[in-house]
Amino acid sequence: MVFAPAVTTVFVFGVLWKRGTIKAAMATFAIGCTIGIIYFILDLPRVGLVFLPDAGPEFLGLITDPAQGLGIPFMLAGPVLCGLCIVVYVAVSLATVPPPREVVEKVCWDHPLAFLSGPIRGWSDPRVIACFLLASLAILYGLNRYLSS
Repeated sequence: MVFAPAVTTVFVFGVLWKRGTIKAAMATFAIGCTIGIIYFILDLPRVGLVFLPDAGPEFLGLITDPAQGLGIPFMLAGPVLCGLCIVVYVAVSLATVPPPREVVEKVCWDHPLAFLSGPIRGWSDPRVIACFLLASLAILYGLNRYLSS
């Protein structure tokens, strides 16, 4: 939850949005990871007990605890931080000079499924590897369902 929202935002917007800039990516990493680290530290129960010494042994943290903290569930903090990272990336991209066209053509796809086009170049092609990984995942999932029933 510390790094994933910033990394996801930069990757997705960097590949799919041609107006994104390097400065926006760096600002998103810096701000997103800083807020993620602050969130992580503040949500540690021992850190929270420094601020709320009478919280009790079942205290979950300053952010997660529904009674004495903010009550924001752990799994909701990621999308909130991702939304903040998106706002930072878009705002900084629009406030800076757009990247040159030749740079954009090297890193951005024309459309989201552009990676599927072109000839397959042997076993090391990412599409072939992705198929093997997907098949392995399906087999392991099936084995898990079969063995756990």
